[in-house]
Amino acid sequence: MHYIIDGYNLLFWLKGDRTHLESLRRAFIHDMDKKAALLKMDITIVFDGHFREDEESRSHFRNLEIIYTSHGESADEVIFSEVKSSLDARHEVVITSDRDLAWRVKKLHAKTEKAPEFYRKIQERARKRQKRELKSAPPKKRQTPSQKAPDSDPVPNDDSFAFYEKVFEARLKEEEREAQKQPKRKKSEGQKKVDDFNRWLNIFEKRLDP
Repeated sequence: MHYIIDGYNLLFWLKGDRTHLESLRRAFIHDMDKKAALLKMDITIVFDGHFREDEESRSHFRNLEIIYTSHGESADEVIFSEVKSSLDARHEVVITSDRDLAWRVKKLHAKTEKAPEFYRKIQERARKRQKRELKSAPPKKRQTPSQKAPDSDPVPNDDSFAFYEKVFEARLKEEEREAQKQPKRKKSEGQKKVDDFNRWLNIFEKRLDP
């Protein structure tokens, strides 16, 4: 599957405002790159170009394809165009919480996922994959400072990446708390009768088994 992410749709949900946008965007790209490599995912991130001075550009950052739209063109338009020009839209998954965009690409037979739900899912998958790899990896030999290799996967030289992760973790916890506050839907009398019938039916069938 090819995942097309509405970049700022997710980033603004995480941060809530547009301050320090450039550093947060860099941290977000580094984070998504690591997840794409770890989970072997084909990912394109589309950003609205009016948040930067460059004209439309399409490039790659390690494991990601990055698209910045031209001035006057929205990310929604580019994402829709990407899906429409796909050889098989059924293999495209658009990550956005924009209902209008989701509705438009669904008409092309693409799949959609809301941005926070998608990120929550790959966050959990990445954690599980890392745990499995740590368990299966052979113990590393202890190195002296002079023997240590230089960092081959640098992150932005400010503290934006750590800040970004803290923001996301806090946002996830807030979402989980809100979900727990939601009242559980009570079963109707009819549903209770169906559940009771199924429970007694299972007991009856077990008693019939030799």
